[in-house]
This record gives sequence, structure tokens and C-alpha cells, in this order.
Amino acid sequence: MTPIVTDLLNKLRQKKLKLSFITAGGGVGLFDLFKVPGSGKVMTEARMLYSRESFESFLGRSFTVQFVSQEAANQLVIQLDHSSEADICFAFTCALKTDRERKGDNRGYLAMCREQQIRVRQLIDVEGEDRADQDNHVTTVVLERILHYLNEER
Repeated sequence: MTPIVTDLLNKLRQKKLKLSFITAGGGVGLFDLFKVPGSGKVMTEARMLYSRESFESFLGRSFTVQFVSQEAANQLVIQLDHSSEADICFAFTCALKTDRERKGDNRGYLAMCREQQIRVRQLIDVEGEDRADQDNHVTTVVLERILHYLNEER
């Protein structure tokens, strides 16, 4: 278990906050949050979307923006915040190394919501030689960004 996972869960426990998240296309390492004993005290839910149909089912309407974009992350986190019992919600959409042709570079977008307001919007650069390395990198960056927000929050 990486120290960042433990640090984040400890900070959430200390602040008595609940967290939920949704990810699409990358960030599977975020599910490591559930591997720590006692994570159920702060984690309320996690979802992974991987197709247009799953996006549209989650949002309850047709999805017209690009999957990997700040707008997609924003729409997902707002919907999650409306349906979740968590204090803080975040959404992460990501394009990692693939075996098919696609438009655009490897990149990720984070949106974090608290009290029905988006508090964090951030482009995440993707680093790593293969998909596993890239996923590990973006997962760490997302967790670091959320921990940074919690440390700065009053």
C-alpha cells in the first residue's frame, strides 16, 4: 500500500469526511483506497465507467462531450455529488496508452466537488512507458491533489 493512500484516508478520518469517486479510462489504482482496513469509515462509493452507454446511464441523458475532457469530469462529479452521501466527490477521466488509433494525447482531467460546488479542476499529465506505469502515475497525482486540497481546507 502506498503511503499516499494511507495519508489520504487518515486525513479524511481526522476531518470526519466521507469520499466517493468515479473514474473513466484510467485510475484503477484509486480502488486501492478500499484495501486499507477501516476504509469503509470514509469511502462511500466508487464507480468505473468505460463506455458511452455507461456514461449515459450514469448521467441519465445522452453524453455529447468528449469522454476525456474537463467538461466530462465536471458533469460526472456534479452528478455523483447529487446522488452520493459523501462530503467530497471527485471524478477523473483519462486517456492512457492504447492499442487502437485515437485522437489526442494521453491526458487526464480531475474535478472535485464539495457542497455541490466544483472546487478543483485540473489537467493531469500522463507519464510512464506502458499503461500500467501510466495508470500508477495518474493515480498518485490524483490522490496527491486531493490530499493537498484537504490539507489546505479550513
